[in-house]
Amino acid sequence: MGDQEKKGSEIASVVPQLFYDIIARIIPGSVVIGAIAIAALGPGRTWESTKIWLNKGSESYPPITLILGVTLALSYTLAILLLGCWSLIFSFAEKLGLNSPNDDSRKKYDFIKQKDPTIGNRITKLYAEIHMTEVLIIGFTLSFGTNLWNWSNPPDSSRSFLLVFLPLLIVGSFGARRHFTSLYHATISNIAELFDFSNSKPKTR
Repeated sequence: MGDQEKKGSEIASVVPQLFYDIIARIIPGSVVIGAIAIAALGPGRTWESTKIWLNKGSESYPPITLILGVTLALSYTLAILLLGCWSLIFSFAEKLGLNSPNDDSRKKYDFIKQKDPTIGNRITKLYAEIHMTEVLIIGFTLSFGTNLWNWSNPPDSSRSFLLVFLPLLIVGSFGARRHFTSLYHATISNIAELFDFSNSKPKTR
């Protein structure tokens, strides 16, 4: 019974991290790859290329496992790089006084995670969603620049759609980040208060 509980505990500790990677990295990374590809080719050429690719015989396709593996690897790596870009921008904003760091929230998160891992996992999901929006903000901005760069190479009237749609996605991503960030800090603050964080001393690691 002890071994089963140990295995269950190990699985429970891995699953949140797996979902974090999916939400914060793989999903937004995949979306950004698609957005940049469409911006590079143009919506018109992308649609034509997709139709040609779909009409090919199955023997013309590489193995599905190879496609999936490469897509996951590229999505994950791209998301890490874009999060690095966001971190640099964030640090620069802090130096200019445009953003103030909230170190206390990190301490509260560690405290909550220690007191109740289930609630801690819910907060981790919110944090992953914040990272997802940050990847999308940088990614859609790069896509917008790519669309402008390739505006007349070759001429494609369908690019005007991206000229309107991509800024809407950027604004929406900023709005989503604001929502998730506000919810993240409010949740941490409320739960920490319920657990009496101010009068507790978490164990030092």
